[in-house]
Amino acid sequence: MKIHYYLGWFNNFFPDTLGRLLQEDIIDRNSIAMISSNPSIYEDDGATERSWLDQAGIMFDEYHLINYRLQKQEAQTKIQNASVIFLLGGNILEQNRF
Repeated sequence: MKIHYYLGWFNNFFPDTLGRLLQEDIIDRNSIAMISSNPSIYEDDGATERSWLDQAGIMFDEYHLINYRLQKQEAQTKIQNASVIFLLGGNILEQNRF
C-alpha cells in the first residue's frame, strides 16, 4: 500500500494530530530516504526534519540523506529501497535539477 502526504513547513515539530496519523500509517520503518531541500549543502543527517520524526515517536532503523555527496546510483538505490521517502522542502527548482 502506498500513502502520500504532501505537507508544508513546520516550525518545531509535527502537530499532534499529524504525528498520530503518521505514527499509524508508517508501519514499515526499516529506512527513510530524506531528499535534501538544498542538495549542494553537505549537511550530514537532516537533523531538523529528523527531530520532527523523533518527537512524534517515529524512528527508523536507517536514515539516509540524499544530496550531492552521494553518487547517482547510490542515491537511486537508497530511494528505491526506502520504506519512506521524505522530500524536504526548500528550493524546488534546485531539487528538480538535482
